[in-house]
Amino acid sequence: MAEAIPSGTTPPGDRTLMMRMMAGPVALVAALSSASPALACTLCHSRTAEDVRAAIFGADFWGHVGALFSPVPVFLLAVFLVRKISP
Repeated sequence: MAEAIPSGTTPPGDRTLMMRMMAGPVALVAALSSASPALACTLCHSRTAEDVRAAIFGADFWGHVGALFSPVPVFLLAVFLVRKISP
């Protein structure tokens, strides 16, 4: 017969599962909080990097952002209508 687990305690298998589930987010936070590799990047301060930044954040930046987000109201309206019509 299996040994009963006292109430209020978690079985050992559940702790292992919880530790595995937390490993990913903990590793992600650790990787994102260490900015020193990004500061040491020589590519970020090169002429090519400046050209890329100028191309991305150039004079037509806000036009591109507007074109990117312009379908959002149409999609929201479609979702609203489907939710209102469907039972």
